Amino acid sequence: MFAVNNEQLAVILLGLFVLYYLLNYKTKINKKCYLIGITSVIGIINTVICPGIHKRYILELRWFPDYLQLNILNKLNIGFSHIINRCVTWCDLTTLILLGIIAICVYLLTKNKKQTIISLIPFIIASGFWILTLTDNLTLIQIMNANIVRYGYVPISIKRMILSLTIYAIFIIAFLYSLYSIYKNQKSVLWPIYSIMFVGFASTIMFGFTPSTPSMERIYIFFYYGNMLAILIFIKQIIEKRIKT
Repeated sequence: MFAVNNEQLAVILLGLFVLYYLLNYKTKINKKCYLIGITSVIGIINTVICPGIHKRYILELRWFPDYLQLNILNKLNIGFSHIINRCVTWCDLTTLILLGIIAICVYLLTKNKKQTIISLIPFIIASGFWILTLTDNLTLIQIMNANIVRYGYVPISIKRMILSLTIYAIFIIAFLYSLYSIYKNQKSVLWPIYSIMFVGFASTIMFGFTPSTPSMERIYIFFYYGNMLAILIFIKQIIEKRIKT
């Protein structure tokens, strides 16, 4: 009950319950799992009817009056833009380590140089931007980040659009390829890791559904936790792989 008092976690738990139900409704479902769904709904209702939430919402609209004009696609654009931007240009240490661990796993599982090099691309891109932030050379980062804080990805010019989308596309394609390479060689272990990573990624989409994005660094907390859990599981698999070989 205490956990679902956080609206973000309440939505995450409800989403996981619905996913669990859809995957298992044809078989016997553990009745205790219904408690998760019920408490999540209670937490969401508590958030919706809380008078403080409505008052805070009105205050936050003062700095972002355009928020009322956004449709569902605009809000999703803001949410996706924030998390992709965080992974690529403002990479935190947990994401950087995770990207490196994934490349190591690809190498250990495939022993293929080409696949390993492709899997290193997201780590190299994120590391490059991370180094730029340390040197205060932010020109390229500012080009990539234009308007994302408030409006999501909105290209300012054709040149910026081509540059930004090319970097994002290379990063995303290489990252998905890395996950596929691992999954293809070790299917049984990967579902828990991918589920954790997906929850962490999806939790940040809430950025697009609140007008208080600049002060919402706390929204990333589940993304960070997801990264750290995935890192631990990957390291466990690497250690076991080394022992077996």
